[in-house]
Amino acid sequence: MADLAGQLGYECTGEEIRKRLSDMQDANHYAIFVAELVEGQVGGWIGAFLFRSVETAACAEINGLVVDQRIRCRGIGKTLLDAAEEWARSIGCNVILVRSNVMRDRAHQFYTNNGYAHVKKQKEFRKKL
Repeated sequence: MADLAGQLGYECTGEEIRKRLSDMQDANHYAIFVAELVEGQVGGWIGAFLFRSVETAACAEINGLVVDQRIRCRGIGKTLLDAAEEWARSIGCNVILVRSNVMRDRAHQFYTNNGYAHVKKQKEFRKKL
């Protein structure tokens, strides 16, 4: 999973992934689905979580989706997306959203092709603590 995160520009180690996954065990708040290839390798993964805020109803948010760049366009991403959407429905959400970097044109087309509508542009601000 760490290698695939690296393909998106998020360099991390397997140990960091294991720690993060251990903190996301509550299936009512987090979902992680992994596409395992016949050979046992991870071909892709998707993560989602229950998003709550004061101003909007709860919804599911995809916080990561990656398919190994060597095997994209074979339906793995769609299968993972379907799994996340089913999980969202199972916890009572009627909306699922995803944020995608403005430079990921192929990802934008993928989401549009799968029924997602582009609803807003925004900037992200960060501060190290």
